[in-house]
Amino acid sequence: MLALLRQPDVSKKFGAARPTIYEWMAEGLFPRPLKLGPKFAAWPEHECNAVLTARIQGKSKDEIRALVVELTEARQRLSVESTD
Repeated sequence: MLALLRQPDVSKKFGAARPTIYEWMAEGLFPRPLKLGPKFAAWPEHECNAVLTARIQGKSKDEIRALVVELTEARQRLSVESTD
């Protein structure tokens, strides 16, 4: 089962305010949320955990950007597979 986190949960997990999370997204340092409705968006928990682990490990911004690209591509592959 896919666990999802809403924005307040993500902010709490990272110790970062909402504007900081959105700044990271703009810089490619954090994945964009899944849009599940007009007023409902959430992040897969495993993606948040992967980024948090990379930050704890001291990965560079370029390494984290590469991770975010990888996570986004995996998400897209998953959505394509589920429609087949």
